Amino acid sequence: MATTTTTLTESYTLLNAGACVVEVRGGNGVRIHIGASAPADSTDDYHPKSRGENVSYSGSENVYARADSGSAKVVTTGVV
Repeated sequence: MATTTTTLTESYTLLNAGACVVEVRGGNGVRIHIGASAPADSTDDYHPKSRGENVSYSGSENVYARADSGSAKVVTTGVV
C-alpha cells in the first residue's frame, strides 16, 4: 500500500487508479471526484471534504481531487 502526499490546486489531479483512502490534511476544502476521467473544474459532481475528513473508495475507477479554493494538501493510500 503506497502512500502519497499531494498538494492540490484548483484543477483536478489524479490521485489513484482504484481503491484508496484520501485524507484531507490542509487547505480550505477539497472536491473529490470518482470516475473514468477528470471532470471539468466547474463540475457539480464531487464529494466535498474539509481538513481532517477522509474518503474511502473500494471500486476500480480513478479518484481525482482539487482544492476548493487556493491550495490544499491530501494524503492518499492505495488499498489492495
